[in-house]
Formats: sequence, C-alpha cells, structure tokens
Amino acid sequence: MKTPTRILAALGAAATLVACSVPSTGPSGRPGVEVTATDPSLAASTDMVGNRISGTVSLRGMGAAAGLEVKVYAAESGPQMPHWTTVTDGTGHFEVSVPAGSYNVLVRKPGSNLAAARFGVQANTVVDIDLVPTGEIRGKVVTKDGVDMTGTQVLVPGSDLSAWTDAEGSFVLGSVPFGSYTLVARRPAERILPRAVLDQGISPLVTVEAGTMAPVTEIPLVWDDQATASIGASGGFEDQPLEDQPLAVEFAPHPAALVYRLTVLDDEGMLLGQATGSAPPLAIFGLPAGLHWYHLSYSVTNGIAGAWAISKPRKAEVFGPRPADFALINPGTFVMGEAGSTNVTQSVTLTQGFFMQKTHVTQAQWQTLMNDNPSFRGCADCPVEQVSWFDAIGFANALSRKGGLPEVYNADGSLKSGSDIYATTGYRLPTEAEWEYAYRAGTTTRWYNGDDESKVGDIAWFGGNSGYRTQPVGQKQPNAFGLFDMAGNVWQWTNDWHDNYPGGALTDPAGPQSGSSRVVRGGSWFYDASIARAAFRGRSPTDYRSGDVGFRLARSRP
Repeated sequence: MKTPTRILAALGAAATLVACSVPSTGPSGRPGVEVTATDPSLAASTDMVGNRISGTVSLRGMGAAAGLEVKVYAAESGPQMPHWTTVTDGTGHFEVSVPAGSYNVLVRKPGSNLAAARFGVQANTVVDIDLVPTGEIRGKVVTKDGVDMTGTQVLVPGSDLSAWTDAEGSFVLGSVPFGSYTLVARRPAERILPRAVLDQGISPLVTVEAGTMAPVTEIPLVWDDQATASIGASGGFEDQPLEDQPLAVEFAPHPAALVYRLTVLDDEGMLLGQATGSAPPLAIFGLPAGLHWYHLSYSVTNGIAGAWAISKPRKAEVFGPRPADFALINPGTFVMGEAGSTNVTQSVTLTQGFFMQKTHVTQAQWQTLMNDNPSFRGCADCPVEQVSWFDAIGFANALSRKGGLPEVYNADGSLKSGSDIYATTGYRLPTEAEWEYAYRAGTTTRWYNGDDESKVGDIAWFGGNSGYRTQPVGQKQPNAFGLFDMAGNVWQWTNDWHDNYPGGALTDPAGPQSGSSRVVRGGSWFYDASIARAAFRGRSPTDYRSGDVGFRLARSRP
C-alpha cells in the first residue's frame, strides 16, 4: 500500500473539490458500509468490480467522526447530478465502489457548515481527511468619514484567508478555522510604491470558537502619527558622528502599539532601509542622497505574523553631500608650513576631531541644494567653481539648515557662535590649520605622496596633465585620510584671513581676526605641480570668483 496522503482543507458549505482518478482494475480492498446510488444505472455498472474510493475522516476538536456524509460524483458533473452517498462508520472510515473514471469527493457533517475535502487518490489507497471546524468573522474597517472603502482587503497573516470590504468598509471573513487571530486590513497602493501600501490597519485579537456567534470586530485605518522627518540633529542623534547622521523620524505614539517600524523606499517602491523600536524617534543610517518615500508602522503583537498597521507614505529628502562623503579626522600635532616657503614654521595641535569632505563640492551637489550652477565648465561630477568665499559660506549655511543644524555664519561672514569656530556644529569651511593637517595626513613631505615632483600627477590635476580644465573629482589617489584632490583641480577656500604665521606652538589656531583676503589652498588645474604642495599658500578677496576656485566643507565633531 502507498503511504497515505493527507490534504487539509478548511472549507465552507460551498466546498472547492478536486477530481480524483480511479483505475479500471485493482485488488478487492477492505469491506465497506452500505452504499446508496441515486441512479439505478450506476449500481448496475459492470465496471465497479475492484474499484473503490476509501478513506478515514477525523473531526479535529469536535469528537467522533461517525455519521459524516460522504458524497462521490463524476468530475464532469455536479453534486446534484447522479452520485454515490455513504456515511462514515464509528471509526470515521468510508468506502465507495465506483466505475472507472474521475471523481470528486465531498465530506460533510450534517446540520453544520463543516465540509471537506479536496484531494485526488488512486483506487485502494486509504486517504486521511481532516474535517476542520470553521466559523466566520464579521467586521468593519474604520477610516475617515466619507472615504469609499471599496477594495480594502481583510486577511489573516500567514494564511490564504481573505475578504474584501464594501463601500462602507463592512466585510465577512468565512471558513476561518477555530482559533484566535489578529486581522489586517489594507488598501493597495496607487501611482507609486507598487510594493507597499497606502494604509494598513490591524484588529484586536479575535477568537472563533464553537457555540458562539460570529465575532464582530473593527479595524482602524486612522493613525494620526504627526510624523516629521529630519537629518540627524532634530531627531535626537546630535551626538552621532557626521558620517553616522541618519534620516530620523519623530511621531506621535499609538496607545496600543508595542513596537514601531520605519520603512524608506525609493520612487519605484524598492526597499532602501528599515528600522524598528519601541518609541520615537526611529532612524535609518546610510541612505543614499535623494528624495525618498517613508512610512511608519506599529504592531500590537510585536510584529508576530506580519500584523502591522501602516501609515500613509510621506516624502523626505536625504540631501547631498551625505554623511558618507566626509572623513573623520582625529586630533593630533603637526609642523605647519615649509622652510623657505612660509615666513616661519610652527607646531600646531588640534585638540578636537573634525570631519572633512572627501572631495570638493561638486556641481551636482551645488545644483541640488542651490538650484543653479555658477560653474564656467558644466560637468556634474567636477568641482563647482566660479564661487566666492561668501558663496561658499552661503552653501554651508544652506546645508546646515537642510540638516536641521545651526548655521555657522552671519551674513557678513562673522561667526554666529562668536570667535570660536571649533565650537560650531554646522557645516563650515575648514580652518587653514585643519586644511594643512588633513592634506598631510601624517606625512612631512612636500606633497602627501612624497618629495618627487614627477609623481604629483598620481594625486593631482595640475597644468601639466589637466588639459587646462577641471576634471571629475575622486579620480586621483587619495591620501591616508581618504581625501581626494587635496592637491590640484581647483583652489579651496579656507575660513582664515591671510597674514604671516605667528610662529611658536599653537593650539587650535583660527587665523587672524581680520584682513583683506582669505586663504586659498591646494593649487589648481591651471598652475604647475609646485603650487599643489602641502604648505603653499594663496589668497584672494572674499568676493573673488574664478574658474579654478572652489571649496570643500568641514564640520566640528559634536
């Protein structure tokens, strides 16, 4: 005998049946109970010898399976057409002799809505059938007044049980096996987020059991989450390093929630990141720059079986340059300047770590934030140029506002924090000392890759290799801090006024208090390699613009 095959079906009165094929010959099988044919011609068939459909029924959780009605009929007909009817014996066994052909089999408990089974078997194979007690759940999906709820799906997570609401939000979920459930109601997405939902709600725990009326439940789709998104600081992550600044979402808690989830998707509905937590805010780190969709969810079951209430999506912008574009520069001491080039050399100690942008600010980054491009040569990945010192600090302030950070500069270029630039927390230009320390990256040579001028082309775009134009950032070898183009491509504005060095040992120097021009560093695509040295200093008025002058940003470590 073949191994018995069990197929479980939880069906209502209108059961779905599957055809089964019976061969024309076979062994005699076990004795059955009395079989009644509704058509005398069926009982007279000479093909019935040795062909049987038999099985055993168990009535799970509802006592003995004796006296259950078993109906067998030809697959191409219906249950009202000629068929064979029998009942199960005291052990739940049934057996029906039939002619060769394909059949449907229905097992039903009289006087109830219990019905099974859908399976196909060969003759003389005993088939186990579970008759599962089921009931129904009635309810309503509740949302704002006047909203047409047609097409809202109600389902049991982890199963294929589902129903659809009418325009008022009412639903009937039938053929639900006895047990306790949390239902989910959801409205499919429109226009965007094809793999997400616009609204999704969850019900309280609902129990379906014997001897009770169908339970009635409400599923709310209304959650006034009052969500707002920001970058880092206003989300309570002020102490995180810049490269770890997340998209943070504040929201109003739901009184029934045990856990919350933040989901961020792109315009195609593809998942970019998720975060969970027991209280606001929620944050996701390392997102790419751009305008993204996010939605919030809560669960009253800790997310068991996928039961989540989901809010409508909103848009949030992760601006560029994003935190990953910055390198953390740790505190240290170095010799600033170069004998024979600067008036003196001096020992400088920087006591605070800071972040330095890995490349120049690009034209694409400027365009995204400022909605224009002042550059002489259009190239999205090339440094922005034709920007004055005031243009550069204007960009820094705009980026700080975008990230929910305090602005560093007043309109006249003075510091909002007073005289201590190292105490600021927003985006700014690096001090001249920070710039040279970051350029050297622990080296003491003329260029950060050594003293051999013939190898400067490995790290810099200058007059000898640039074609006398800007080049895309990040193409040359970085220094040990992971910074690109510290030498060449475009001059870089610093925060300092220009003057001679004071000399001696300095701690956290910020340059002179006033002057007529600001320090520029690094050389450019126009000048020769010697100008791209670590210690070479240039200067320009604060309103000066040129096709070979740009900048990169810094930020004090919080």
